[in-house]
Amino acid sequence: MSHDPTRKHFFAKIIGLIAAAGLAPRLLASKPAQPAPTPVASGGIELRPETRAVARRADSV
Repeated sequence: MSHDPTRKHFFAKIIGLIAAAGLAPRLLASKPAQPAPTPVASGGIELRPETRAVARRADSV
């Protein structure tokens, strides 16, 4: 019995490798870590724009 490779077997192997390469990262990837809870502002801190900031001109950038 001879096992001569055929085009059909060649393309089947190539398509299988492409499918495995596409699915492997999804199967091996771990679940993303849940983001840390954002701290709740206590109301004592207020964000304000910097009054000493230098305004940039359009031609200086």
